[in-house]
Amino acid sequence: MIVRFLREAVEDAEHAFDWYEAQREGLGGPGLLTALMLHHDVCMPMARTQLSFERETLQRARRRAVEMGISLAEYVRRLVDADLSQGPPSTSAETVFDLGSSDGSDIASDKDRMIAEAIAQGRR
Repeated sequence: MIVRFLREAVEDAEHAFDWYEAQREGLGGPGLLTALMLHHDVCMPMARTQLSFERETLQRARRRAVEMGISLAEYVRRLVDADLSQGPPSTSAETVFDLGSSDGSDIASDKDRMIAEAIAQGRR
């Protein structure tokens, strides 16, 4: 019970800080703090972590979260969820094929001639 109370107090302080920063920067309105606190009504098991950002990046992220009416923590959670839902990037060699047009040239068979022409043009 005490641990839950302390955890909620820390989260409330984080939301209050986000609200304070938004007010200081002239963003948000009176309903912002209420919007930032809404997630307390949902029980989700979460683990705490600490992230480091460059100062300007953090300010821009806070502004974006305020514009969306959510806390900075929720904004970061959504970004991570979106990134992870895309799945791993493809490492297949086929991803590099058919990226452009060779306009009919066949560099595999004409490479010696093409290199010779390029060198000749460079000497002019």
